[in-house]
Amino acid sequence: GYYVTMIGDDDTIADGLFNLLNLMYKYDLDAIYSGFSTYYWPGIKLRFNNLNTQISIPKNKVTNQILDPQFLQSLCLRNGCTELGLLPRLYYGIIKRTCLIELKNAAGTFFPGPSPDMANAFSASFFIKKYWHISYPIFIAGNSPSSAAGLGLQGRHVGAIEKMNFISDYTKRNWNIFIPKFWSGETIWAQSVYEACLKSGFEKLFEKNNFLKLYAKCLVFHFSFRSLIFNSFKAYNRNSNIIGKIDNINKILFYIILFINKRAVYFFINRVKMLNPFAQKKQSNQSASFFSIHDAERLVSVNVSSNNNFFAVCER
Repeated sequence: GYYVTMIGDDDTIADGLFNLLNLMYKYDLDAIYSGFSTYYWPGIKLRFNNLNTQISIPKNKVTNQILDPQFLQSLCLRNGCTELGLLPRLYYGIIKRTCLIELKNAAGTFFPGPSPDMANAFSASFFIKKYWHISYPIFIAGNSPSSAAGLGLQGRHVGAIEKMNFISDYTKRNWNIFIPKFWSGETIWAQSVYEACLKSGFEKLFEKNNFLKLYAKCLVFHFSFRSLIFNSFKAYNRNSNIIGKIDNINKILFYIILFINKRAVYFFINRVKMLNPFAQKKQSNQSASFFSIHDAERLVSVNVSSNNNFFAVCER
C-alpha cells in the first residue's frame, strides 16, 4: 500500500478516511493529521465528572494548514517534549509508506523509542516534507480503563521505571540523565524523543530540549517523585556558573506558576460544568452518551457526511 495509519484496540475510524487518502494521493502529500474525537469507555472515573460511554467531538471550523514538520519538532523541544502538538504521526494520522521506509533505514525501526506514538511522530518528521493538518476528527480515540490514555486520565499512568516490565532493557540502560527516571507521560515522551534523535542520526538536536519546562511540569503533576526530578536538575545544572544556576531556578519557578495557573483554570472550568446545569446543557452539543463505541463511530460518520463542503474546504 501507499499509506499507513495506526490505531489502538480501543479506538476506531469514522467514514471519511478514504476521502483523506484521495487528497493525499492527489496532492502527493507525505502525511496528514485530522485530529480526533474522544470516546470514554465504561469504567473511566475522573475527579470532576463521570464520562462513561460518552463521546466528545471538537466543534472547530474546518480548516486546512500546510505545516513544516521540522518547525513542529522545534516547538516540541521548546515544550520539553511533553506535548505532541501537531506533529505528523501514525497514531490518529496517516503517513506515506516511503517516508516510513526512510525512517526504518535510518533508525532500524519504525518506533525508535519506548512510547510508540511520540517516537514515531518525532522521528518520522525528519523525513516528511509535504504535510497537511485538517481540523476534522476522522479518528476516534478510545479511552478504556486499562489503556495508557485511560490510566493517564485517572492519574494512574505513573510509577517506578524498574517496575515497568514492558520497558526494554535498552531504554533502562540508556536513560538520559537529564530526564527524571520514573514512568509518566512527560518523562517517557522526552526519553522517546531522545532515543528517536539518537537512532535517527540527529543526537545533537536533543540538546535543544527545554529540560527546565520538563522539570517544572513533573514537579506540578508528579511531586511525589521530586527527589528524582531534583537529581536530574542537579545533573543538568552541574556545568552552569552561579548566575546560570540562579537563572535556571527562576525559569523553573516561572514555568511552575504557569502550570499551576493552567491546572487551577482547568479545575475551575470542570467544577462549573459539574455544578452549573446551564453549562452542562451548553456542553451537550458536543458531548453525548452512547452504549458503545460503534454508536460513537456512526455519530462522527454522520457529522462528516452532513458537512458536504468538508473536503472541498480541505482542497482550498
